[in-house]
Amino acid sequence: GAPSFATFLLARALLGICAGFFTVAIPTMITEGCPPRIVNTFLSIYPCGWPLGALACIAVSSSPWRYALGGIPFLLCLPLAACLLWLPESPQFLLTKGWHREAAIATDRLGLRISS
Repeated sequence: GAPSFATFLLARALLGICAGFFTVAIPTMITEGCPPRIVNTFLSIYPCGWPLGALACIAVSSSPWRYALGGIPFLLCLPLAACLLWLPESPQFLLTKGWHREAAIATDRLGLRISS
């Protein structure tokens, strides 16, 4: 466990900042990286992760509180981190930098079409 209450608060603040970042970043990545026919599906599924994570924490609430507050959310983030390693740069970002070849490669990896 945390050696002090201050360490606990610092860890919770860091987790909150990261959660806030992902709350904004993931929908943006979905809209840029998914084919238009399935964007709405993924944008609808994404918010389900928060309550599912909360239910997982409740399910282990008979365990020590450390697992419910830190361990379970961390474990649930591991698949997300693996997916982030697979994703290419945003095609829109690459196009704004003038890197058209790289944007085409990223678009192909994501299964998207660039309209002329």
